[in-house]
Amino acid sequence: MTGLSAPIPKTSREVNDQFATIALSAPAFEFLNKHVTYTITLDMMMDTLRQGVQNVAKRSKRPDAQARYQECLDAIDVAHELYRENRIPDAKHATWAANQLFKDAGKASRS
Repeated sequence: MTGLSAPIPKTSREVNDQFATIALSAPAFEFLNKHVTYTITLDMMMDTLRQGVQNVAKRSKRPDAQARYQECLDAIDVAHELYRENRIPDAKHATWAANQLFKDAGKASRS
């Protein structure tokens, strides 16, 4: 790798888009890799997703939302490990579950 990385999501919409990209394209990201000059990897995408969730979580002051964002981060770690183990259907399910936790945290943050 050349030190390049995928852009880190900054907004909830960008984080949700990252979840969708991972769920639809992981683990190889074949389509995306046809359109960039560097190789997009699973580790790169999962790391930028974690950073994006952390960016959004920093803006929340509610303890219940913070707890849900942490659950989301834990679920991302589970999904990442499932992808590494090549358990793709389970990993995709875990990715969507983590995305739902992220959405729930956002709702808790606004209420």
